[in-house]
Amino acid sequence: MSANLAAALQISLIGMTFVIATLAGLAVVTAALVRLTAEREPPPAAPAAVGAPNPATPEQPDRARRAAAAAVALARALAGEPPGARMGPAHIAAALSPWQAARRAQQLRQRDRQR
Repeated sequence: MSANLAAALQISLIGMTFVIATLAGLAVVTAALVRLTAEREPPPAAPAAVGAPNPATPEQPDRARRAAAAAVALARALAGEPPGARMGPAHIAAALSPWQAARRAQQLRQRDRQR
């Protein structure tokens, strides 16, 4: 191997080592800053009531959401609504935020202009 090639490889190795060490140092500094500036969470409180969902278990929100969906389906079935009936425009408008309503109105105006 020629002397020039060996010197180039040594310089490249030294440069790559500096770059990797700098990136690792930045990662350590970033992790330290995140750890130091993170807001502390209060210790978990005791459950308020028996049967209340425990936020520490991830399956509880899903179970509660399924129970709520089943209750709504049962109430709609008892009210005589056919399965798969959609909510009316009043319910949809109430579910939209003002931002969503403005954006949808803008899209409808653009679509009307194109016709």
